[in-house]
Amino acid sequence: MKLQECDLDISGVVSRPLIRSKPEEEWLQAKDHEIIPDSLFEFYCRADYFSFGKAPRFLSDPEKLLFPFVSNVARGILDSCIEAEDLLTAIRDAHQRMYTPVKRMKGVEWDAKASLKSQRSFKYLVLALSGILDQFAEIAAILFHPQLQKLTPGRSSFDTFKDFAEAPLHSPDFVVTAKTPLIEKLHEVLRSEIVVAGPEECWLDLLVLYRNKIAHLGNSMFCRMGFADKHDDYFLFLPNRWPYFIQQDITTPHEKPTGSVRELAEETLVYQDVVEYSQMLTGRIKRLLKGGFSVLCKAYHDFRNFDPTPEVISSIRKNSKSFTFRYFES
Repeated sequence: MKLQECDLDISGVVSRPLIRSKPEEEWLQAKDHEIIPDSLFEFYCRADYFSFGKAPRFLSDPEKLLFPFVSNVARGILDSCIEAEDLLTAIRDAHQRMYTPVKRMKGVEWDAKASLKSQRSFKYLVLALSGILDQFAEIAAILFHPQLQKLTPGRSSFDTFKDFAEAPLHSPDFVVTAKTPLIEKLHEVLRSEIVVAGPEECWLDLLVLYRNKIAHLGNSMFCRMGFADKHDDYFLFLPNRWPYFIQQDITTPHEKPTGSVRELAEETLVYQDVVEYSQMLTGRIKRLLKGGFSVLCKAYHDFRNFDPTPEVISSIRKNSKSFTFRYFES
């Protein structure tokens, strides 16, 4: 079917309601089931549920671009949070049905595809959680541009926010404006979640590593090692580095092994199994969102009577893409 074969001479378009006077059911359910933080739901309510014609002054540009842009990014965060919850369930379920030597010995049934399902679910969980952070950065870029100069509306990523959180806030070129107190608060919130010591150190760097390697090179780039507890239940653990392959530590009869399995595991693996790590990582992202959107809610209220920022619109337009592709001929 090609576009021209459809009936394009129409007089109306059917879509979800654009004018809303109350929260949509999917937002309410996500809030009630704690799939999204309260502050994200509050942001949605402060924006009048992103109802058509309810744009505040600072998002009321002549092209009607900014308000729907923020609306769709916020909805993207909602969708990604819902997806992450579904993927967590899939990871837990796959873990219960996965093959282990003990199940074979005891004649317990297992799903031969459970391991693959677990890997795929973890892959998409990493991508969903990384996307949530990038989407948060997009909204923050629009609200705080141009003072956060390294955040580019239309092409923002959380990697830049990581640099923002780690660096001292008041650099020599930092300009104090009416937005400064909230930027300081945002810096404080992000820094408290990102710049941490102890066993949590570099948690975000590891997530970025997983995202990049899984997205570009696939699941096979990360070996998962399995170990049993005292109850003969097996758990899989992820590496804390790349590249690392189990073959690197396999010795031949002519080679002398160095170190013990315990030393190898404690040096190269995350100490939480895949299920627990996935749950805790999702919880950390939600906590970061909660603190971040508490600041964005205040910004949305305080900036409502500001004029739109022309640089934001031009930045989004500059980073827009359009291609001449129409269809494959064969």
